[in-house]
Amino acid sequence: MSKPIRAFIESTRIRLEDKLNSLIDVSPEVNDELTREENMKVLDKTRSHLLHEIQCVKEAVNALDTSNTEWGVYMRTLTPEKLEQEEEIYQETIEFPGSFMELIGKGRDELLILQSRLRDTEENQAQLLNPRIFKSAALLDEDGPKVFEERATFKQIHLPELQLPTYDGDPLKWGEFWDAYEAAIHTRGITPVQKFNYLIGSLTGKAHTAIEGIAITNANYQEAIGILKHRFGNVNVIKRSLYAQLKKLPTSSEKTVDLRSTLEEIDCVCRQLKSLGEDVNQPNLIMMVQEKLPPGVLIELGKYKFPDELWQMDQLRAQFDALICIREEALQIVQHASKTEPKPPPPRIESKPWKVNPPPLDSIDAFAVLISNGDRSDKLPAKKGYLYPCAFCGENHFNDQCVKFPVRNSRHKRVRELDLCFRCLKPGHKARKCRFTRTCIYCQGEHNRAFCTYKGSRANYHSPNASHPTQTKPPKVFPNKITKAQAIVEKVKLKEEDREEREKSNIKKVSMIAKEKKHAIKMRNEGVLLTAKTKAFNPRMKSMKEDAIDVHILFDSGSQISFITQELASKLKLKKEDENIFSINTLASTKPMQMKSSIVQVGVTLKDGSTKTLQASTLLMLTKKVQRKALNEDDFNIFKQISVEALADDLPMKNEAIVPDMLIGSDYFWEFLELKETIRCPSGLYLIPSKVGLLIGGKQETREDIIISNH
Repeated sequence: MSKPIRAFIESTRIRLEDKLNSLIDVSPEVNDELTREENMKVLDKTRSHLLHEIQCVKEAVNALDTSNTEWGVYMRTLTPEKLEQEEEIYQETIEFPGSFMELIGKGRDELLILQSRLRDTEENQAQLLNPRIFKSAALLDEDGPKVFEERATFKQIHLPELQLPTYDGDPLKWGEFWDAYEAAIHTRGITPVQKFNYLIGSLTGKAHTAIEGIAITNANYQEAIGILKHRFGNVNVIKRSLYAQLKKLPTSSEKTVDLRSTLEEIDCVCRQLKSLGEDVNQPNLIMMVQEKLPPGVLIELGKYKFPDELWQMDQLRAQFDALICIREEALQIVQHASKTEPKPPPPRIESKPWKVNPPPLDSIDAFAVLISNGDRSDKLPAKKGYLYPCAFCGENHFNDQCVKFPVRNSRHKRVRELDLCFRCLKPGHKARKCRFTRTCIYCQGEHNRAFCTYKGSRANYHSPNASHPTQTKPPKVFPNKITKAQAIVEKVKLKEEDREEREKSNIKKVSMIAKEKKHAIKMRNEGVLLTAKTKAFNPRMKSMKEDAIDVHILFDSGSQISFITQELASKLKLKKEDENIFSINTLASTKPMQMKSSIVQVGVTLKDGSTKTLQASTLLMLTKKVQRKALNEDDFNIFKQISVEALADDLPMKNEAIVPDMLIGSDYFWEFLELKETIRCPSGLYLIPSKVGLLIGGKQETREDIIISNH
């Protein structure tokens, strides 16, 4: 039924008609017979009257316009028969003289007149306040219309217009709104009713509803201010809102950007609480702030106070800010270095390419076990998905090795079809909002490596599940629970004069010999293995921490299980839990090699002081010496920002070799790594967070002969 709508339209129409008929024709002109003060009072009264009339007419016109729209929406929901009846009623309502549609038009015309008079009134007020600026004389120009000559003794400066602040009823924004409104309107020398009109125009939402219905008069202005202050400016209400805002704040991640954002939000809340007289050093508030920080940051901050010492808010905030500044400075150095670092030149094409003589099988080192036996299951659990799914075709290989979409243009087209990010190749965001910061591994450019046009080193980068092209026969499976294993073998030609040095340090040098038998130096990327130095102990002994031994750990995700040397197991007096047999296949070999091993339990000490127990297999020797090259000078700026205690191993200040006592395979490899932000050094190395400290790994560009360590 449209009866309620029609009733409201009729009552509003009568009110608007009465208002239009009762409008008084006020004159905004200045009376020369009155003094300046008397004219100001008359103009103030005229301005207040015009503002009131404009408000009344505008509300009535808007109400009629809204009701007309609601009536039309209602008619669209009716059946054809009822719609025809309703249209007849509507026509009768708008066709008679003085209908609400006619009054809407008259009201809008009258609004234009009232607003014009209001502008004239305000200009006359400004002229009375600044008579010298507005004093001018009209001069007749012979070639055109009249121009005005400024006769003031100073120039008129036009400042930008300041908009009044708006307030929607948020208690946390009340202080900001009231200070701005008080300076702009409340303390000005105008009548209260004028201030009331400005106040009404500045309120929205709950704040406007709070004083809606109060008559706009001089007497009611202070009452409206009191209502707003009591409801939205109450100190207790603001405090509760601030505590609720802090409680809803999510726990930050380890990323530097998120840590900075969290600190800024915490500072904003604490400053407001402190200005309201709240004690920000109370334990509950500090505990609430600490809950918003990730565990790794809390551990770092804990180093700056004694265990029994309680945090003070200023102290906690200062240390947190200092920690973020160190990270931001390190990231800036890395980003600047990566941008200024020259791109590697493309490979030079010569008419007579270099040749490498086929190396004799003088020395072979092999080691990489993939599957263990014993109490463990004979079969690997079925994987639910691929470990490295391609973003373009979904198969199990790296994105830059996709053969279904081999060229750059086809990959660009595929990314647009799947609506992926061009930086990280993941859905849900665009490249300009992507937080992926890793550079291209081929040219160190700011793009995904799948789109790189320079792929000089692609030949040495293999998918984790790709088989070697020369491996044509699968490894044989032996009975008695003998399991399969694979090993990587490097066959290196050794000169006669290098044999003695090989026996001492097991360093294999690969040299390129040209046809003219001259030594050729070429820029090569040398891989740096992940190593750590910590303490190992027997977890079954009561005095395990006192009897702990310093050990070197080698992290290798290519081995499916972990190992320790028999020498270390003997020193720690580890008890044999079980025994298993391995079958190791080397590349290009037809017969596997069987090895017997014992399974033991060994414990290691983590960086935070806690311990972790591993199940490992024992071998007589894991590998020979692992080479650790001296740091590049370009990387020193990064390591200066990092505490030595935070590193997993000692910094190699010169070339050195270590013999690992333990090897952490893929069964525990990912449990040691931490999901924190990695730092890239200018030389190409990465600082990788782990539970035993920051691991140093990656590749370094060097002009020396490559020293390859096999394990």
